[in-house]
Amino acid sequence: MAFSLDGGTLEYDIYVKWVGSSEVHRLTTDLAQDYAPSWSPDGRQIAFVRESVGEGTIHLVSPLGGPGPAG
Repeated sequence: MAFSLDGGTLEYDIYVKWVGSSEVHRLTTDLAQDYAPSWSPDGRQIAFVRESVGEGTIHLVSPLGGPGPAG
């Protein structure tokens, strides 16, 4: 499961929680607002919106952490 959470800081980041695990893994740490995560059909990356100064851009990240594949 991928989701956006502010962690009490009002700086939303993307997190992932694997089914059957109690651990939550933070995938993004940018000061901008990261939200609306969506898994790719093959499950190899997560797309999300990063909003800063009223402008949103789409980014990719690997569900294991680190940058997603370029494409």
